[in-house]
Amino acid sequence: MADTEIKPGDLIEVPREDGRTAKFKIREIEDVNEKDFPTSKLYAPTQRPELRLLTCGGAITDSHRTNDVIFYAALTP
Repeated sequence: MADTEIKPGDLIEVPREDGRTAKFKIREIEDVNEKDFPTSKLYAPTQRPELRLLTCGGAITDSHRTNDVIFYAALTP
């Protein structure tokens, strides 16, 4: 898993244009090598509103990170 302070169960708050805040709960964190990028999983349709955050991770090789860290989060009621 990614070396991060964010963990499953944490909330991500997203300000909405209408002044309310959408809250998403992290349900999964995936740390994958760029060669194994889960395109189908990341862009798959969902049954409910979800948030997917993608960032870089892993060691620095040739001036860039070797891994991708993906946070999957579901909208909370």
